[in-house]
Formats: sequence, structure tokens, C-alpha cells
Amino acid sequence: MEKLFEYTKMAYRTIKYKDYCVISEEELLGNHNSDTPQNPLFFVSNRHKPEFDYLSAHSDEETYKENLNNIFSNVIFQRLFTVVQKDENKISLRFYIYELQRENGKKYFKKTTILNYLTYSFKDNSLYCGKVRDYHKKKKCSKILAKNTWYERPIRVLSEKMTNYIRGFKGKDFDDLNESQLLVNQAFETFLSNIPGIDNSVTNLDDRLYKKFLDSKGIKLPNNWMSFNRTFPQIKVKDFKKNKLKFVDTFMDFHGLYGDKIKRVLHNIKRTTGLETFKFTMGFFGSDFI
Repeated sequence: MEKLFEYTKMAYRTIKYKDYCVISEEELLGNHNSDTPQNPLFFVSNRHKPEFDYLSAHSDEETYKENLNNIFSNVIFQRLFTVVQKDENKISLRFYIYELQRENGKKYFKKTTILNYLTYSFKDNSLYCGKVRDYHKKKKCSKILAKNTWYERPIRVLSEKMTNYIRGFKGKDFDDLNESQLLVNQAFETFLSNIPGIDNSVTNLDDRLYKKFLDSKGIKLPNNWMSFNRTFPQIKVKDFKKNKLKFVDTFMDFHGLYGDKIKRVLHNIKRTTGLETFKFTMGFFGSDFI
């Protein structure tokens, strides 16, 4: 596959602890803050076991490497990797999350891996959204795959997820965070701009991709098609075919609406957020009254 875009960001976190903890005389004698006249005795448990005292925190690679074998430290390594790849059949945007952590007082490391991806197929003009957790494990990884879930606004969901992870890296300054956000935007622009026939004049990225899907199916769109909210359950291709590929007619049939007056209104609306309220009102008072 041809690689169109690639971006990697790494972060190191080291939290040092002292090799001792201060215990007061009362705690040594068995007293505790939770003791009350009704409960004068306190039995030591793991839940109340004192922790080592905090010493310092660092975010540089050198300190991380120096304390890999220091059990009196909490070390965390994180890597984000974004790649956009394309071949003759599809284009994919993949977002990898890799985390390696060892808590203080423990000798073993815990590995976490997550893959979120979007793949647009040129053959059937469909969007596939997927997630693989623990992809470094051959048998115990979990997988989720969905097709054409336009009501979820998949581009916005993945974009926000990527942004939140990058901000969680605690960049050096505002410029560093801003640059990372621009790279996220560039990844999605690269992904969309390499889909043949997409309408780049549409500002919203989810709407841009949804319009490409509708155009590929021959759906006849009104000028205000972006005003129609996409909700679950969503309108399917078979519903459009049932109504001669007419967008407004399909919308009315799907939601149980009819009449020339409603049809004229739908051609001029700016949003359909009050649709359920309207349907309830029409059912209560009757369609003739409305």
C-alpha cells in the first residue's frame, strides 16, 4: 500500500518515590484516622497500607531509561502512531496507541495496545469503522467492526479521540499542542482528499464523506440535505431504493410522514431535531388538525 501520511508522537513519564515512608507513632500503635468510639480497633489491611512517599516527576527520555530497573519509580512510555495508506481498492486511516507501564514496587511491565481505524472501500463506496484492543496478543485481542454507521459521525469521534490522547501527553507548550492538532487535521484531510469524487466544498468532514456515499448510490439530494439529522436507526440504501432514490420522500416514508405541506416544509428546514415531538403532536391531535 502507498503511504500518504505518517505521524508519530512519543511521551515518557517517570514518577520517583523515596525508598521509605514516614509512619506516625499512632499508626505504629494501631490507631488510624478511621477509628471512632463505635469502632475503636483498627485492623491493618492492604487497603490502608501506607505508600512510599512521593519524590519527583519527570517527562524526559533520559530519566525514563535510567529508572527502568528502579522499583521505587513508576515509569510510563506512550507512543501514538497515525498513518494513512491507499491502494487500488481502499484507503485507510489508522491510529495506534501503545503504552508500556510499570508501577512502583512491581517488577513486571503492563502493555496496552489499541488500534482505531477508518477504511473507505472504493469498490462498494462504504466506510468501515473498526477497533482492535490488545492487538499485540494473537488470541486474546478484542475486535469491533461496523459498516456505514453515519449516525455516529465516525470522523468526529475518531478525531476527538486522537486529540484527547495527544493533549494527554502534556506537550511542552501551547505551540506543541497546536502543532499536534494541525497534524491530526492534516491526516483526515489527506484521507478524504484521496477519495475520488468527493465534494471538498462541504466544510464538515462527516457530511463530506456522507455526501460521497449518497452520490455513489445515485440518491437525489435537496439543497438543504445537511439539515437532516442522522439518528439511529438510520435510513438504509434499501429504503432509498423503495422511494426511487429520492432523499426527502425516503425521509418521510421512514418516519411515517406524508402530505405535500410537510414535504414543502422539509425542503426549507434548517434542522430536524424536533421531529419526535412533531410526530407525537400529530399522533395526539391527528394529521388533519396539524
